[in-house]
Amino acid sequence: MTVTVTAHRWVHGWELRIDGETATQVDLLDRAAQQVRDYLDTVEPGTDHRRWEVEIVPEIGGIESVRSVDG
Repeated sequence: MTVTVTAHRWVHGWELRIDGETATQVDLLDRAAQQVRDYLDTVEPGTDHRRWEVEIVPEIGGIESVRSVDG
């Protein structure tokens, strides 16, 4: 099973959203996948999430205005 999580940066770390709903948060993005599994274990205790693939998609505001300049 695969779950896709959107990560939104905020002052204290990353807000993690599943299906557009805020689920949990984490201070460092490299810990996000495990944090999501822990969250899912809490809300779905009868399901083993250890082998689930967690895809983290960071949303970084303003990236659409960044341009590459050949020099």
